[in-house]
Amino acid sequence: MKRRGFLASLLGAAALGSGISACAPVPVEKKDYSKIYFEKLLSVFRKIQDQELPKLNHVAIRAARGYRDDGQLLAYLNPAFFSLQLDSIYPDIPLLFLKPLNSTDFAAMASQIGENDFILTNDTSPAVTQIKRRGGYVVGMTVPMIQNQKNALNSGLIPAREMTTEEVSNSVIYSHVPISDGAVTYAPFPMMPLCPISTIAQLCLYWMVNTEIAYHIQVSKTYPFISKAREYLEVVMKRLHECRNQAPMIQQAASQMAQKIKSGGKLWVWDQGGILASEACDRGGGLMMMRPLDMALLSGDDVVIMTSTATSNFADLEMLERIKTLKALVVCITPFSNYSSNSCADKSDFALNNLSPESDGVVQLSENLEKTGLTGNIMNIALFWALTAQFIAALIDIGIVPYGFMAAHLPGGKAYNSVMQQFFEQRGY
Repeated sequence: MKRRGFLASLLGAAALGSGISACAPVPVEKKDYSKIYFEKLLSVFRKIQDQELPKLNHVAIRAARGYRDDGQLLAYLNPAFFSLQLDSIYPDIPLLFLKPLNSTDFAAMASQIGENDFILTNDTSPAVTQIKRRGGYVVGMTVPMIQNQKNALNSGLIPAREMTTEEVSNSVIYSHVPISDGAVTYAPFPMMPLCPISTIAQLCLYWMVNTEIAYHIQVSKTYPFISKAREYLEVVMKRLHECRNQAPMIQQAASQMAQKIKSGGKLWVWDQGGILASEACDRGGGLMMMRPLDMALLSGDDVVIMTSTATSNFADLEMLERIKTLKALVVCITPFSNYSSNSCADKSDFALNNLSPESDGVVQLSENLEKTGLTGNIMNIALFWALTAQFIAALIDIGIVPYGFMAAHLPGGKAYNSVMQQFFEQRGY
């Protein structure tokens, strides 16, 4: 479809949706949308498992060689979610060799990255090209919004960039995220998939690469080859499979959330450090109604989704108590504990188990070494979008068609968002 026709069809569908009121329910095919989201995510991980794992051994050996020659091991990943998530744990996590850089760090030190250095990045700017030319080893990680060999086949939806991921990289790891990024479609806007998966896929690949590098630095110079990246990915996939068993709780939470919005409530998100807000708000494939929590504006008609990577963190519990004092509906995504009744899970209206109670990691490199490879934030974000997928269906089922952000890298995305945001401001969802 040509770009103009593509955008026109989306604007038409959105305009139609804007005229639907809560008095006119929209028929929704009875599906478990959270399970649809998990299955789409798992299908991406299966492709990574089949096609990318063999590359990681070569990449890790190259990184370990540079490390032994006093080279730096770095990771520069956009958007801000990555630096927020990784800065919060580096250097406290054992065996975390890939030092995360935010945009300020990268701009300051890019010109000094060169021979023997290793960098994992999804950036294709001229600075990355120069790193490669100076002898640095660049591992490119593909993203839907930047041209690469995988998405170049998608009907030319992405405008050509100066450089592709392949051109700036020594080696490329494909995330296999679809060009739209969204995982779930709905009848009122079938051409605009919502609920993105790219952040989860990239964060998982970061941990896979780091785990493989840690193995080759700490345990094996070259061989025997044991894929610790595979071991990490298998843990993540197993936990995602198990999360599907929480579909009944997700459906109940989504239904009550939808009723709150119907009654005029707002939807807020919160976690320590702003990781969830960075992922959820103003996000292509996300909902316009998602807002970072503002306690001054919170009311008892509202909904708060919060995430935590600890069972009984004091700051999380303190914030939860403040929210509950105002009678807002709280959905908490957190690890469950069998040993404490004073936890976020116990004090929330609805709680979803991220199945990630570890504070150190899930992969044991050897008997004498600590573990590495965290899954908490991956599972939190996956459960958040699975909940959102079901929540959107629950809204549509009661006649509320919410406005979502179209991925800005798609043709007409920025124009679409600008127009639809005006409708959103008038209606509030």
